[in-house]
Amino acid sequence: MAATGQLPSELAYSRKPMTTEDIQDRVDALLEEADKLDYGPERIAKCEEAVRLADEAKHDVAAYDARLGLIQAAVFGGWPEKGLVAFGWCVAKVDAEPERFRESRALAGFGMLGIDLLWVYKWMTLQVPWYPQLARKQIDETLDDMERRYRKHGLSLRPVHMNRTRVAQECDPDPAAAKAHYDKWQWSPRDHYADCEACEISFRVDYLVERKEYERAFEVAKPLLSGAKKCAEVPHVTYGYLLAPARELGLDELAESFSSKGLALVEGQRDFVATTGQHVAHLVARGDLDRALELFERHLPFAVGNRIPKRVLDYYVVGRDLFTALADAGRDATLRAPKELGYRGDPKDLRAIATHFATEAKPIAAKFDARNGNDLVSRRAGFVG
Repeated sequence: MAATGQLPSELAYSRKPMTTEDIQDRVDALLEEADKLDYGPERIAKCEEAVRLADEAKHDVAAYDARLGLIQAAVFGGWPEKGLVAFGWCVAKVDAEPERFRESRALAGFGMLGIDLLWVYKWMTLQVPWYPQLARKQIDETLDDMERRYRKHGLSLRPVHMNRTRVAQECDPDPAAAKAHYDKWQWSPRDHYADCEACEISFRVDYLVERKEYERAFEVAKPLLSGAKKCAEVPHVTYGYLLAPARELGLDELAESFSSKGLALVEGQRDFVATTGQHVAHLVARGDLDRALELFERHLPFAVGNRIPKRVLDYYVVGRDLFTALADAGRDATLRAPKELGYRGDPKDLRAIATHFATEAKPIAAKFDARNGNDLVSRRAGFVG
């Protein structure tokens, strides 16, 4: 500080009250910084900082932009639940002041100008089935609301039908329910709100695998497996979908290739804990129990305490099967797990550990069944014969 007691010019400027333009500029700068970061905790934190700044300044427009950025960072950074509250806030603002808060940022003939609420609806309706506390009626109403907004803007309903297919696949035991939406999805035209082709192909693969149409699934997956089509999450998840079909068709070398390539893309990433579980299950199926245990334990912290019940359920079911296989094989192993797992027994008692994972997973499956009005999730998890 100068001897006169005066502050340097830049410090003096920082002490001045920030104008509306200053707040918007600062929020935009934080979001630009976040956009340069890989998806993960740092990017989420940067977006949360932008939200706090805008909220403290009571600058709702900047807060709206900041929350859209936060939703994107959270969905792809492994904490999609962080985006749910932000999403609700944005929906409320658009409905209250539609002229001030734009739900669409697309211009005819020019495409998208950035992530907007209509785009975010795709991410939110994708994940709502993963929470058993959300009633089926709430899920359907959210999709109905998405459809209403897309119709209002004259958009193709392709993303709506795609996510209705996902919901039916996860909630309805009758495959005809998903097939009806799947057909509408396939016949709907693409526009600038459609998911990228890689994502669509990958979900088609998942859909066909669920129906045990394995040969068709491999045919559809060719553009992903060749590298002709890809995105931030594809073919990462696609390799996981195809592991079991490759084994069941006796394509062992192909399965090993998928395991090697897929793990290289997803290891160590929280957002891919469910896919990692599929790779653990593959290692268990082929008898590579040491590698399966190492991989499972290294990613277990991503499942323990995860606020997405579907991910916890899927990973704990894999844990049940892994430790059962270890016990059946007469192996000596020691569980290394976060204390939050809640296991207080002998870390070398493999059957007790398997029972613990089953005991934790079973009530989660039951909650999904109660929500869905059937036993689909328990059957898939192996709790119902």
